[in-house]
Amino acid sequence: MSFKVEQTLLVSEKTNNEDYIWYNQNTALIFDGSTNLGLYANLPDAYWYVQSFAKAFEECIKTEPCLLSALKNSIDAVAERFYEITSIDPTQTTNTSSASLSAVTVVEDRVDCYALGDCSSIVYFKDGTAPKLIRQNLVAQFDNVAIAEMVKIAKEKGIDVCETISLPEIRSILAANRKKMNAPDGYWILSFQKEAIDHMEKHSFPKDNVEGILMFTDGLNLMTDYFLQGVPKRPLADICTELQKIENDDCTWNKYPRFHTHDDVGAIYIKIED
Repeated sequence: MSFKVEQTLLVSEKTNNEDYIWYNQNTALIFDGSTNLGLYANLPDAYWYVQSFAKAFEECIKTEPCLLSALKNSIDAVAERFYEITSIDPTQTTNTSSASLSAVTVVEDRVDCYALGDCSSIVYFKDGTAPKLIRQNLVAQFDNVAIAEMVKIAKEKGIDVCETISLPEIRSILAANRKKMNAPDGYWILSFQKEAIDHMEKHSFPKDNVEGILMFTDGLNLMTDYFLQGVPKRPLADICTELQKIENDDCTWNKYPRFHTHDDVGAIYIKIED
């Protein structure tokens, strides 16, 4: 065994957490399902997608040890299931569920880390090298356009930022951003287009210098600076409770402009064994 999973965390205020964690003895995945903006009403949602993808991946990795190939095969399997349910070819539309993904796998003497969308990994090193954050920023660039407009409108109207999220002009920006997924002028994310896997960010590290890896969804992004100080010394559940207090104290979203008071949270800390 190459992994020792020391902590996992899944927290949501919804019935179904759209974040998800999957791992075996040498590979770990963390998913963050994309919020339903009403673009795929009456179609399988993000919870269905991440659950279905993880189940498909668990089967695919048994016969295809290459991580990237297994991910592509899983996309095919979920697309087939989507078509069976809806009679819609999901590769021909952007009005489908999607998810961000981070993946870590141990291959012989190295550790490979991948990012697709806005899930994150932080790699901690034995030799004292500063922790390495691995996260794609393309999704955040589009999100920041919407957030900037939310702040602008809030100031113009004299309202709280949280009150702007339901305004037509903000929903229009969010919908336009979603239509840019898996497009050359947009961002790459896990959905039904297999070429997105070829656009994953990848970093490799010598296995014998990696102490551990923390993987988390964007619901924990406010704690990134803390995580970059070193391996978390407190339970992830306690850190999440601290985050929720910060968010509750900013229930207007004016200090930390965002799309939810509390987003779904997923995290896993992996110790790399010799």
